[in-house]
Amino acid sequence: MKTSLRIGAVYISTIIGAGFASGQEILQYFTYYGWIGFLGALLATLLFAWLGYQIADLGSKLGASSHKGVIMQLGGKYFGTIVDYIIILACLNATVVMIAGGGSLLNQLFNVPIFIGSAILTICVAVTLCLDLQQVINVIGSVTPMLIIMALILAIYAFMTTDLSFSDIGALAQPDLTASPNWVLSAVLYVSYNVIMAVAILSVIGGAEKDNKIAAMGGLYGGIGLGLLVIVMNLGLIVKLDKVEGVEMPTLLFAGDIAPWIAIVMGLVIFGMVFSTAAGALYAFVCRIVKPEKSSFKLMVIGFSVIAYILSFVGFSKLIGTVYPMFGYLGLLLIIIVFVQWIRHRKLDTPEKGEKIS
Repeated sequence: MKTSLRIGAVYISTIIGAGFASGQEILQYFTYYGWIGFLGALLATLLFAWLGYQIADLGSKLGASSHKGVIMQLGGKYFGTIVDYIIILACLNATVVMIAGGGSLLNQLFNVPIFIGSAILTICVAVTLCLDLQQVINVIGSVTPMLIIMALILAIYAFMTTDLSFSDIGALAQPDLTASPNWVLSAVLYVSYNVIMAVAILSVIGGAEKDNKIAAMGGLYGGIGLGLLVIVMNLGLIVKLDKVEGVEMPTLLFAGDIAPWIAIVMGLVIFGMVFSTAAGALYAFVCRIVKPEKSSFKLMVIGFSVIAYILSFVGFSKLIGTVYPMFGYLGLLLIIIVFVQWIRHRKLDTPEKGEKIS
């Protein structure tokens, strides 16, 4: 149970920086639909849990040291290669976006120049990834409890101080501001753009666990945890729907309403979320190029950290607006492939004990 929960925590922490940090993601994919957005949140919960179970289970069975073996087993040579390259690009993209976001966040909180804030996050990520895998898992997973506590505090505060009635919320719903034409597609896209980044690290941590049932349950627990966070944060946003429209970071808005020091604490928690996503994404990206036990791994981590830092100067908002939707639709291919293989119940040709697949 302890190992499964740790795997689940890493699954959550890999995603939260990209999917939860500002609150804007939940707002656009769920809250603006009004009450029906909760059905989307439930659908997202089921998808997160199911995908987490399948990917971690397969990663463990294959003893995967990167996502490639898992993806090739699922999609075959043709589709597997396509998804493999999508994941590689998504991981690098997530690292770049999170480094840009970290710089913007420290600038907003403490007026630190963006290039310095981004450099601080880059150094933290590079140092963390030069540790061994177990230490990386512990560091990345440590962010999860902080997020859960802060999400609960903000949601309870919003619910207790709302002036809106049930009918008011229905009237304030604005589906035209959402990320997709309907709540079903919106929920699927939200999961797909998050999972396309998480599948890489989930494959690796699943591959590090010999007992596939423990790994699979970790993916399941993490998926359920992600879904519950979506539901809780959506509740906090929907009862304040009259306040959050047009706000860049609703989570900081709520925190600042409670007390200025709460906003600082929440900002630091968000920074931790951004860090965990950047670390998980870059670790998975470098693992795809060189195995962690190789002497060149640390040099690759440092090299690609510098490259990601340079690319981050494109700007956080611009990266979010242009790249996220694209990877959401590309991520649908991964979900479809996993679903098809699940339906077919293809028998795995698992390697002999001790044999690893890269």
